Amino acid sequence: MDNMKRWLIPLKLDGSDEGLLAYADYMAKQMCPDYIGFVHVSEPDLLPIGLGQYFPTSSRSTGASLTTEMQATVAQRFDSAIELNFKTINGRNVHSVLQETRSQKIGLTFLAWHQESSSSQTLARKIARKTSSSVWIVPSTAQASLKSAIVPVDFSIYSHRTLRLAMDLVKRGELRTVYCQHVFLGANYYQDKLVYTVDEANEKARRVRKIEADLQRYFENELSDYIATYDPTARHCLQQVDSLDHRSESVHQRILDLTDALEPDLLIMGSRGLTDAKSVMLGGVAENMIRGSIKVPILCLKRPLENRDLLDNLLSW
Repeated sequence: MDNMKRWLIPLKLDGSDEGLLAYADYMAKQMCPDYIGFVHVSEPDLLPIGLGQYFPTSSRSTGASLTTEMQATVAQRFDSAIELNFKTINGRNVHSVLQETRSQKIGLTFLAWHQESSSSQTLARKIARKTSSSVWIVPSTAQASLKSAIVPVDFSIYSHRTLRLAMDLVKRGELRTVYCQHVFLGANYYQDKLVYTVDEANEKARRVRKIEADLQRYFENELSDYIATYDPTARHCLQQVDSLDHRSESVHQRILDLTDALEPDLLIMGSRGLTDAKSVMLGGVAENMIRGSIKVPILCLKRPLENRDLLDNLLSW
């Protein structure tokens, strides 16, 4: 997709970047971006006011030497014919990365996710929520492979973008299997809204089963027709339609269940941003997905320039 041709990859330069670089290098060969920017943010030390003289700065080196270190680190692991760009920034991590995505008109930001590092997880969540670019969250244990992917589908414009990207990856590289999953609210979910006679418990159960079967059939047909608009044969798409039977169940848990069962190489999600205020910048389902224990890489697609006004306001603080 044209709006994802400009990439940004924040690096920590502490030995934890190897997996992220290997993964980004692999994906660069698949997607052929026009621009890749590597950025390292040196955060200032937080010292008590007036006591700075007692705590010598912990800065390891100057901006120029850090840039040189970043170039050397990338050169060891990133085998790409694409022109690479490097920048060292003194400032706050989240603010600096957001500023860079805006100034460089970045379409895709790669973020590392280390299971043992809460600071890494917090940084990835904050940037994913606020950035105007799409984000690709890469667990430290992820292998540089892309043979299968799960694409949750709700028939919205956001699903169109995710499925279109998945089909593009099928044409470009090694992606061979796309699991298209749709989760709908089952008949039991609406039991309190259905009207039955008092003494027809068996009839009630029969009617619920019939409604459930009709819903299942309806959404199976919807999903088949939806996928066929991208590929008439759809031979590489395996379709999954799931039902939420009770209000205690959640869409994101069903997606996680399928992810655990199939162990795909990638999960592609559209960022809707239509739920409560705290999730307005990412979307409720995507937000819940990255809150937990991420086992496979997650690509959260956003529309071009989405959140641009909001990002401008955040950066002006």
